[in-house]
Amino acid sequence: MNIILIGGRGSGKSTLGRKISKILNREFVDMDKLIKLNEQKSITDIIKLNGWRYFRELEYKTLKRILLDDNMVVSTGGGIIIDLDQNNNEIFSERKYSLVKRNCITVFLKISLDLQIKRIRNSKDRPSLVGDKNPEDEIKKIMQRRTPFYRRFSDVIVNITSNHTIYNINKIINIINKYDKR
Repeated sequence: MNIILIGGRGSGKSTLGRKISKILNREFVDMDKLIKLNEQKSITDIIKLNGWRYFRELEYKTLKRILLDDNMVVSTGGGIIIDLDQNNNEIFSERKYSLVKRNCITVFLKISLDLQIKRIRNSKDRPSLVGDKNPEDEIKKIMQRRTPFYRRFSDVIVNITSNHTIYNINKIINIINKYDKR
């Protein structure tokens, strides 16, 4: 069974995923890093050159390839739960959802807006999602829209309440162990 970590920007998917994979002796895959490596461009450049629809397709194809393997910890991008409709509005991604329901436990790392904003405030490597110059306003808009999708996509929700990595890792592993014994 694969462990898929989902959540908004700055929720700790990559940091926690890397450490959880070591503790559980599983391979770790960071989807955004894999996409950047395969495309030989930053996420920002991929989106500037090809648009969001192209990037969402890359996400889908990358997830599909990754899930051919088992016993992995996968850190996704914050938008894994969405696709775009014909008007470029974000919609729930049924196709990605169907991929992770096969042999995965999907963990939503739910983080407070204050902690999320604090973590990503000075990040330069994250493209704007709504064209907002103010990161706080952008995060609020995005999370308000996407949180119901994260909840629907996930098997379990873990509240990330602090920057205490060890505490958060233990919380996630305990929940995964309980879920895995069902």
